[in-house]
Amino acid sequence: MDPHLDVRDFRFFLVLATELHFSRAAERLHVAQPHLSAHLRQLEERLDVRLLERTSRNVRLTAAGAQFAERARFVLNQIDETVTVTRRSAEGRRGKVSIAFISSAGFGILPWVLREFRTLHPDVDIALTESTTELQIQGLIEGRLNFGFVRPPVHSRRVNITALAR
Repeated sequence: MDPHLDVRDFRFFLVLATELHFSRAAERLHVAQPHLSAHLRQLEERLDVRLLERTSRNVRLTAAGAQFAERARFVLNQIDETVTVTRRSAEGRRGKVSIAFISSAGFGILPWVLREFRTLHPDVDIALTESTTELQIQGLIEGRLNFGFVRPPVHSRRVNITALAR
């Protein structure tokens, strides 16, 4: 028994479990029906479990097959989600930003900025910290913060300042 499975095993089985018909499943998968039959036989051998009851008239899931289908859906959803998250991360649309703010920004501009940011980047986690302007500048320079909401004057050439409100 070799329990090693790949994504194709799950996808093939789920299409077959949905169609409950080898020819239609093979057509949906763009493979020959004998190839699909052989693939399923090999899967059952590797698992040492009968997943389908086959007769000359119909195909139906065994109890083990129904359980495998449920778990296979879960695994494929996890794989799809992993791919999506990875792509979003590579595109800079997922991750974490650290933001510090002075207390008055928490009642003023910060809620509006956070709402807009969340609309544009829903998968980015935000870590908020209330802090003084001086500690924020130090955190920005040291790389512990990505953004800060400070009150001028700021006397540092090592950070970029953009006025959001006056």
